[in-house]
Amino acid sequence: MAGDKEMKARLRAMALEFPSLTKDACREWANAGPLAVAKAAAPVKTGKLRDSGRVTVSIRKKGAEPNIVTSIRFGGPDIPYVWRVHETHKTNARFAANAINGAVPTAGSEIAARVAVKVRAAGQW
Repeated sequence: MAGDKEMKARLRAMALEFPSLTKDACREWANAGPLAVAKAAAPVKTGKLRDSGRVTVSIRKKGAEPNIVTSIRFGGPDIPYVWRVHETHKTNARFAANAINGAVPTAGSEIAARVAVKVRAAGQW
């Protein structure tokens, strides 16, 4: 896959035809890839910050086109320090952003492969 634009176009096409399978594939990819990498790189004092990592996936219509949003988030009400640690930690700064940025070049092809497996398993292809 050549780049970000091609990845988005390919995922939109799959989301249009197989929305729930695409959503599941995005969630699986994010949990197994960038979230796992970010959690492994997160600084650990108590483990609360690392353990707060989660993935959300939504498909929203943007006109006739689906817009897939996969988010990786850390923090919560009992972890108000997440931004400070993420941005300024002396050895693990930007652990989540680095994991996400590292995953982007292969995201489209990896997610497409997951969707293809799901579509075949569901007998839809």
